[in-house]
Amino acid sequence: MMNQLKGKVILVTTIITAIVLFGGWAIYEQFVVKAPLEQAIMKVDGIIKADKPVRDQKTMSIQVELSPTANLKEVYTAISEQGKRMIGNRTLQLDVNNQEYERLDQVWEKSMFQIAEAMETRTYSTIPNVLEQLASDEIEVYTEMDDSNVYITLKDQNTALHKILPRVAEKLGVWTNV
Repeated sequence: MMNQLKGKVILVTTIITAIVLFGGWAIYEQFVVKAPLEQAIMKVDGIIKADKPVRDQKTMSIQVELSPTANLKEVYTAISEQGKRMIGNRTLQLDVNNQEYERLDQVWEKSMFQIAEAMETRTYSTIPNVLEQLASDEIEVYTEMDDSNVYITLKDQNTALHKILPRVAEKLGVWTNV
């Protein structure tokens, strides 16, 4: 009888400890890491909407919707700077939700091979020329680069297609057409 009581006490104590530890970690994650980062993100000029950040061991992923006038590099840099404490040594992965715009998507799809080649061979200066040759007169092309990414924006009247391409070769496989 006494052994059964000890076993039940140990089991209940273990369950309560697990709940407190995991609950405390979840509360910390939400209120100390994600909430301040979400607030910082929404203050960045050009962001229309942002989903909750998703954090793992190596990356901090954030899905955002940008206005057509947003400067992609400035948005990325602002989030990196304002979220530096919360992101830590993780890589910021900004996933831009792009609407489907046939003309912009066509330019992007036609240029993907040449852009992938330029990224692989590190001849980044060819990217603006490739895009401008394939774009019509109504489509504006904006490209920028920093030490970790190439930022591409194609604009067509009131719409924009934003792409962030990592300058690390092994990450090239994660590009999508959307």
